[in-house]
Amino acid sequence: MIKMRMGFILKIVVPAAALFTFAFSASKPVNAATTSQEIQEAVKQKLDSVTTPNLKISGATVDLNANYDFSDLTVQQELNSEVSALVEKLETMNSQKVFSDNVNQGTLPQPQKNPVIGNSASTMSFSYNGSNNYTAYVWSGVPGIGWGHINQDFTATVSGGKISSLTKRGSSYPSGITWAQWTANYTDVSFNSSKTTVNISMHGTLNYTLKLLGGNLPATFLAQGKVKSGRIVDITD
Repeated sequence: MIKMRMGFILKIVVPAAALFTFAFSASKPVNAATTSQEIQEAVKQKLDSVTTPNLKISGATVDLNANYDFSDLTVQQELNSEVSALVEKLETMNSQKVFSDNVNQGTLPQPQKNPVIGNSASTMSFSYNGSNNYTAYVWSGVPGIGWGHINQDFTATVSGGKISSLTKRGSSYPSGITWAQWTANYTDVSFNSSKTTVNISMHGTLNYTLKLLGGNLPATFLAQGKVKSGRIVDITD
């Protein structure tokens, strides 16, 4: 399911044979006696382990579609594929490869502050909108389909090579094409001791529905900036 101007989140339930073996340790393989609660916990741990330079998942909840018989091997295999695909989306969401794929397909928005470096692009950036107004954004799009970001608007003043003031404007919000709905929670702002760099952490929840599962993924999107030529730019600029 693809949504416009929407963001992300997760939930699951099931008993199974060879299902979710990737999430269990070798000392405890999944077997016919595995309970739904155990499988839920295994998937939760798998999702909570997702961490990229600009995205962290923590406290996932998991529920399964009660309309399916998860004791059926075919259903188990399909669910396993869904979870694997979801984890892959999360792990590659902020990778250079995702940006490169979308650039090659012409699906990145134009113009954009820091769109392409060589054959790849930064997964986050800061756009200057005039009058000391900025937008920090982090990639949240659908690989191979389209662009999308989680954004935070703010006003900042740079003086003497340092950030002298920074005020958030509103809450974080999604833009573009994403595969889940974003519900903003709060945004943290922190600086280094010299106030020449800034971290903007956008906290919220990704909510989505797939065929066999759906749920909530508490997520944090991190944009990192620095002072350059009197403005705040991407930390990699």
